[in-house]
Amino acid sequence: KINGYAYLAEEGYNYLAAIQQGEGPILPLTKANLLAMVGTQDPKLQKMIDRGKFANAIKRYNTE
Repeated sequence: KINGYAYLAEEGYNYLAAIQQGEGPILPLTKANLLAMVGTQDPKLQKMIDRGKFANAIKRYNTE
């Protein structure tokens, strides 16, 4: 599971600034960091990330 951290105290994925997988380090939300966490096995996830749809990719990954 990937946890997201926002710079505003709002519910949802609109203001994500950082991500954390499990008990790992908290990292800035970037394409490279997200790809490293989710891997490249799922072509749909890869496509979402390539298109900059990070929030959708995180939601999909967390529901698997």
